[in-house]
Amino acid sequence: MTDMAFDREFYTVLCRYYDGQLHFAELAMKDATEDEVVLAIASGQLEQVVAVFSFNPVENFSRDVTEDVARAVLAQRLDDSGLIDGANVREFLENALGCRAVAEAESEVVS
Repeated sequence: MTDMAFDREFYTVLCRYYDGQLHFAELAMKDATEDEVVLAIASGQLEQVVAVFSFNPVENFSRDVTEDVARAVLAQRLDDSGLIDGANVREFLENALGCRAVAEAESEVVS
């Protein structure tokens, strides 16, 4: 692989094991994108999400994108009733955005 293959933004997800230990979720390189990470969290494939980071190894930067990803998950996850189903998803959203922001988003869909 050349450096060009690494000159893009990758996403990685920090999750908590049931025994309390933290680990980075295993993602194929093709799935280490914002869209795929949002889909994996929203669909419940990734559980106990603590944080999401993006990085570009060629440009030498990284950043915490937890809130940005949480907003994208929230937009995807509100069902027709305006409620978020799934305890793990709700916990991630409330930790990242706050309980009030999640409740307000749910009430906006219902109204």
